[in-house]
Amino acid sequence: MFKGLQDNLINQYLNNANPEELLQMLDSALPSLLNRLTAQEKVNFLKELLQNHLGTILRGLTTEERGKLLTVLLPTLIKEFPLDKIDWLSLAS
Repeated sequence: MFKGLQDNLINQYLNNANPEELLQMLDSALPSLLNRLTAQEKVNFLKELLQNHLGTILRGLTTEERGKLLTVLLPTLIKEFPLDKIDWLSLAS
């Protein structure tokens, strides 16, 4: 019963919030959530989030817009990920 009510309240908020309000909500809620997760739970959460929703997030962007976005994001990705630990050859297969 409460799950349905929570979903309805969340959906109502999301349908009425603007992007800035949503970012503020994420800024507030995400650290609390991530601090409770183990390293493996974090990996699973982020992997599932991106695999399930990246296409939706990017939907409607042209190839050029996606390229520009990737150009903006790459410095952060390079800073945060140990690129020397990636098996680049395995990604090609």
